[in-house]
Amino acid sequence: MTAGTARADTTFHDVTEAYQGNPWQIWLTAGNGFSFCRQRGFNTMVDFTGTCGEDESSYLDHVFATNTWVLRSSGSMNGCYPLFSSITCR
Repeated sequence: MTAGTARADTTFHDVTEAYQGNPWQIWLTAGNGFSFCRQRGFNTMVDFTGTCGEDESSYLDHVFATNTWVLRSSGSMNGCYPLFSSITCR
């Protein structure tokens, strides 16, 4: 891109990230959405949709200090564990 050229927004559906060779869903947090977009060459996340994860499952969180993804368990609170369904990056 050249200076002054706007990059179009791009929406990613069925959001996952590779971890140890497998696709994993991502916890719905601003930091995780921002990291997802940055790793794909965008500046920021501008929109998203979410879905609920399941009890006794693991999903990805981004660790800024090491710029890596790690698995974090949902536990068993019988609730909605918020995950990204889609992310729009700019």
